[in-house]
Amino acid sequence: MRARVAVALALCTALGAITPAAADLGVSRRHLKRHLAFSALGGAGYILSETVLKSHLAAETCRWCEPTAFDGAMRSALVWHDKTTPHVISGITGYFLPPVIGLGGLLWAAHDRGDLGSFLDDGLAVVEAGVIVGLVNQPIKFAIGRQRPFVHYGDPARPHETDDNMSFYSGHTSISTALAVAAGSIASRRHSRHAPWIWTAGLTAAAATGYLRIAADKHYATDVLMGAATGALIGWGVPRWLHAHGAEHAIAIMPTAGGAMIAGTF
Repeated sequence: MRARVAVALALCTALGAITPAAADLGVSRRHLKRHLAFSALGGAGYILSETVLKSHLAAETCRWCEPTAFDGAMRSALVWHDKTTPHVISGITGYFLPPVIGLGGLLWAAHDRGDLGSFLDDGLAVVEAGVIVGLVNQPIKFAIGRQRPFVHYGDPARPHETDDNMSFYSGHTSISTALAVAAGSIASRRHSRHAPWIWTAGLTAAAATGYLRIAADKHYATDVLMGAATGALIGWGVPRWLHAHGAEHAIAIMPTAGGAMIAGTF
């Protein structure tokens, strides 16, 4: 959990620190400020849901307790005897490598183009994809209340922990996939020569994360598959729809008196 909070804070503050230096980005300051504000507030909301609010929102008893036959078979095939090692490694592949690969690759590509200003919008789109996928994941986890496999198959006398019934779906997998797909799709849309390795490295880290979450007995296969699907959809959609400057189907987040609205042309 600390790794998630640290990465969320680092991503938001990194983008915020370089925004004032932009002069002529090809995109408006208003656009950057609007999306940066959303990312900062969304990141703060995610952090709150993982810390002070978690004990109040997480299900105390499982609402989805029994694994499917598919999940049971996949667990038997993939779970490790040593569950600590894959858990630790999945934190690296899930929350550290994807932003390093994605943001680092896009920064390198912008430098090659001689257009470092474009990295502000590109990097912000990746950050926003990660924030949105986290905000989507958390309420679903709280509402579904699926029991984690290590709890279901573990010692019934083990003391209850807040995270025990938050198996569906895998946050590690959804966030790593969203960051990988967002960065890869941006690189491809800019016709960057770095796009192939950004895609390959990012998706490899995301796939390894999904496997390791099953190996660590933290998630079932369906948790991982759903996380990957959700992450891919959001990772593809955020750069295309929320950062499509001048595009036919551009959408923007607009502030209102009561909060925010999404507006655009279709």
